[in-house]
Amino acid sequence: MNELSISGRIVDPLDGVYDATVLIRRGKIATISDKGLEGKNVIQLTSSQLLFPGFIDAHVHMREPGWEYKEDFLSGSKAALHGGVTTVADMPNLPEPITTRDRLVRKMKVAGKSLVDVLHLGGVGHDLFNIKNLAALVPAFKIYTAKSTGELFLDGWGRIEEAVKIISKLEKPVTFHCEEQSIIDKDPSRPREAEIIAVEKVLEICKKYGTKVNIAHISVKEALEIVNENIDQMQLTCEVAPHHVFFNRKDVKDSLMKVNPPLREKKDSEALLKELNKGKCMIATDHAPHTLEEKNSANPPSGMPGLDTYGNFVLWLLVKQKIKPQTISKVTSLNAANYLGIKNKARIKENFAADLVILDKKGKTKIENKNLYTKCGWSAFDGMTFPGKVVCTIRNGVITAKDGIVL
Repeated sequence: MNELSISGRIVDPLDGVYDATVLIRRGKIATISDKGLEGKNVIQLTSSQLLFPGFIDAHVHMREPGWEYKEDFLSGSKAALHGGVTTVADMPNLPEPITTRDRLVRKMKVAGKSLVDVLHLGGVGHDLFNIKNLAALVPAFKIYTAKSTGELFLDGWGRIEEAVKIISKLEKPVTFHCEEQSIIDKDPSRPREAEIIAVEKVLEICKKYGTKVNIAHISVKEALEIVNENIDQMQLTCEVAPHHVFFNRKDVKDSLMKVNPPLREKKDSEALLKELNKGKCMIATDHAPHTLEEKNSANPPSGMPGLDTYGNFVLWLLVKQKIKPQTISKVTSLNAANYLGIKNKARIKENFAADLVILDKKGKTKIENKNLYTKCGWSAFDGMTFPGKVVCTIRNGVITAKDGIVL
């Protein structure tokens, strides 16, 4: 007997949008049929509902071990399920950066409590010898070309190139935080030139070694143009963060909006929205929780949470911005899976993991801090109303969140 059947509009990043019944057995998609077969448990989608592959967020900070008071793998994974996210890639910039195999193994054990699948990016520190020891356990590495949260800034472009050369030989991709530190040293507001110059330099190095590369949280129109000039010549993608699309500099009213790179101009947000419409980038929240006390302090840290509201942002793109469902499924799942080397997710296809999310284009959802699952307990979207609803999140064939409640 099939454990679960879902009938209605299916959205697959390659096969497109069509009507079918998805039969789920033992955590996998067993059959896709147009015959209306039923399982033990039946979900019949309404005309306004769509079934997507579970979202994959290629850039989160779960903060554990070391900063558990901000977030941990349990609270962060609940926030993920709340937002329709079933797989995350966790960053290595912790109090003890994930630059050695021992630290990574400890972190992987702690991540066992997560309710979603977690991939761990390897950190690149001063001792480049450690890269080889990490390679077998990570899907990708993270390089910081400027100082951000944690102590993982790799000083000097010669050093960065050395690291890229090693990683390329190991055939691993690299996610880059792209800002030019020498510019930030002169102007701490992190001007747009810092990002533009860093993206140029990173792509020049990666092209030289044939590196598969991802530009994290791209925020500037010109940097996006540089990516698009190179995208057909190399293995290249970039992340678009919801906050850089939805907000711009004029929305900055308090320190809750402080992020690295900062919120930019309206023209930049519009360029990012156009990029999402092309379907080649990936939506990544850069989920970076800090407590309200920290964010309201004299020297607030950079970063904001984003996992709880992932699905709401997707519905805004779908309903308000009229981005096609098939394109949405590329930027929310397929592109991240391709970058991270995930073989059995991001498609609604037989024998793939039954990681799914149901979105309803009808109705509306008001974001309220009291309903969030992130441990930090706040969102920059608090008080805002988004179109539609995240109906339910399914992980390994089990309904894990329904109607805004993580089960």
